[in-house]
Amino acid sequence: MKTKNFLLTGALLIVALFSVNGVMAADPIATQSTANVTIRLHEILSIVVQEPTVLLEYKTASDYNNGSVNKTMSEHLLVNSTGPFTVTVKTLTDFKKDEDNSISKDEVKITATRTDNSPGSLSTVVLNETATNLITSTKGGFDLKYDVNYNHKFKDGEAFTKRAGDYKADVTYEITAS
Repeated sequence: MKTKNFLLTGALLIVALFSVNGVMAADPIATQSTANVTIRLHEILSIVVQEPTVLLEYKTASDYNNGSVNKTMSEHLLVNSTGPFTVTVKTLTDFKKDEDNSISKDEVKITATRTDNSPGSLSTVVLNETATNLITSTKGGFDLKYDVNYNHKFKDGEAFTKRAGDYKADVTYEITAS
């Protein structure tokens, strides 16, 4: 019985020592800790042509005699960008009435103007197949609006050689980060 008590006491002593050792080895209660916080900025680039239908009309003898008409579209382009951006413009085709009747794309000039505090350097672009810079800005912003003037000028004498009707082409605006 003494041996049994001795072994039991020894076993309890060993368990107690391991328990105390486990408590002593644990970290003390922390009064501060650190979190790794990341701020991730996603690029936003968008452009919207607010009124996509533009009508340049030759309606009077004066229009034909001048050989030129223009139309300014108020707040025509809406740009959103989180950083510097470039807006380009192009058309892939001439303005066509049908297969046999067209007006050359290079007879149309497009000019952007700022509204409010919209940033950027602005250019006049003669339409062609190559995307050409219309607006270049070193800073971004949201709800940036630009007026756009469309000007068509016939080549000499050409105003009186074209058939009446609608001549159409798609003009594409594109925004890229710069």
